[in-house]
Parts: sequence; structure tokens; C-alpha cells
Amino acid sequence: MRVTVVGGTGRIGRLAVRRAIAAGHDLTTLAGHASPEPGVRSVIGDVRDPEVMLRALEGADAVIAAIGPRANTAEEAAIVEHGMRNLVEIATALGVRRVIVLSGAAVDVSGDRKPLLDRLASWFVRRAARHVVGAKQREYKVLSASALDWTALRPPLVTNGAARGYRLVLELRPGARVTREDVAQALVDQLVDPTYVRMAPFVLPGLG
Repeated sequence: MRVTVVGGTGRIGRLAVRRAIAAGHDLTTLAGHASPEPGVRSVIGDVRDPEVMLRALEGADAVIAAIGPRANTAEEAAIVEHGMRNLVEIATALGVRRVIVLSGAAVDVSGDRKPLLDRLASWFVRRAARHVVGAKQREYKVLSASALDWTALRPPLVTNGAARGYRLVLELRPGARVTREDVAQALVDQLVDPTYVRMAPFVLPGLG
């Protein structure tokens, strides 16, 4: 499968690139600098630039979007929303229907089932990092209004460390944590798994 990873040099995006390569996919990245992974086509530029986004998505079968603000500022938040609007518009025009997005547990979705502890934690995160959370909430709003076959993955607290296995669920568990490696694997796995199309599951540790 030909896959474009938008934000493919970020902390989770670069891990997703490695795992997608291991799975046999043909990779293109869109980021501010070239991917260090051999054999990856790099498009360097700004996600707000339609021409850059077009070059990155041309020929793709699917997209993984791991765009995140680099700082808790209104300016950085605007980049995320603008980037998703570009991605949705251009993917739709090109007929690239499958889009997997790295979201977050603090993002609210209609019908959510979150424990009280995590609702309180989300409230605190919104207060402490309101631009970051606001950016991802608006990103989700843009994505969910589209006609694309999207899936938005919402990991809770993300940690370093080796992959331990993950599961996707629609109900958040209290105090859950998941490794970046497992989140990256979940993003790649969703490329060929239609179970959560047009849904926003949480990424939790596996049961093993």
C-alpha cells in the first residue's frame, strides 16, 4: 500500500513510518525536514500549503496524520486545524479515502464513556494546555465532518518504552497509559482494519 505519513518525523510519526516500512508499505512523509529512514520519499514543507499537501498525497492509497502543535500557543493550534482542512480537501479531491489520525483522549466525542477520574484529568489538561487540546478538538471536528473513511485514535497518557501490545476500545479505562511504540503500531494496523471506520476509539494497553 502507498501510504503518506503527515508529520512523519515527529515522536510518534517517525515510529509509525518505521512500522509501516516493516509491514511492507511504500512510504511518503510530509514534514519540516526529510525522513531519516532509507527508501522513504520526503516532501518537505508546511501542512498549510495546498501545493505541498498535494505533492505529498498524490498517488497515495491511505494517509496517517500525526500532526501536533509544537507549543501551547494559538498560532501553533491554528497550524493543526489548517493542516487538517488541507488534508481533507485534497484527499477528497484525489480520491484518497482512508485517513488515520493521531488524536488524544482529552478530545471529546459524542457518546463518550470516560471515567470521572479521566474527565477530571481532561479538564485539567484543557486548562493547562488549552491551545493544544483545542487544536486537536478542532482537528477532529474538521475530520468528522468529512466524507472520508477516517479513524481517529485517542491514546491517553503516552509513555516511552518498548511495545507491550495494545487494544482499541470505545470506553476509556481509569488512569490508562500506553507506549508510543504501541500507538504507532495501532496507527499502521488501522490502514487495513475497517473495524473503526468513522469512529474514535481509545488506544489502551493490551490485556496480556
